[in-house]
Amino acid sequence: MLRILTYNIWFSHHQLDRRMAAIAHAVAKNEPHVVCFQEMTDIHFSALRQHAAIQKFAWTDPPRGARYYTLIGSTLPMTPPRREPFNNTGMDRDLLSTTITPADGPPLHVATSHFESLDFVRKRAKQIATAFESAPAAGDALVCGDTNVNEELGKSLGKRGGSFENTERAFLIIADNKITLVEKKSEFQSNKKKETS
Repeated sequence: MLRILTYNIWFSHHQLDRRMAAIAHAVAKNEPHVVCFQEMTDIHFSALRQHAAIQKFAWTDPPRGARYYTLIGSTLPMTPPRREPFNNTGMDRDLLSTTITPADGPPLHVATSHFESLDFVRKRAKQIATAFESAPAAGDALVCGDTNVNEELGKSLGKRGGSFENTERAFLIIADNKITLVEKKSEFQSNKKKETS
């Protein structure tokens, strides 16, 4: 069984050492093969790497000059990672991905991100769709991270339809049907053929 842990570490300096120790304890307790972190900073990662549980992992490199970022760590072989900035981000958000190779199973494409936050619903939705579209056409893939999904999607489903289950189903439909999301109505193009009279 392949175990994967994903966690937004919160880039605040509030009780930093205590929180990083708790995260390291969670990693040690759950013994994941792959860890995906969001909102990591150089200071937080330096504190985290003091713990033996974190030292067992090979880690992707942080992007240069980023205030905070995502990381993937693995105890299993992984391919050279790819870090691709989203073309619609205003917050320096990107998609970090690699392929993990378990000893007794097929390769797994793993991608993580910290999608656009606050009220940028359309940007966030497009980034999530891009993350799913970036997965290989064949083989197993996992997209995880901090989705920053808030109540806006639930609102768009209406009071009766805005349950957690329906919100989750809406995202699965977006991914499964490769629905293209746009930020502005002016970017929308219908695929329907124009009727001729």
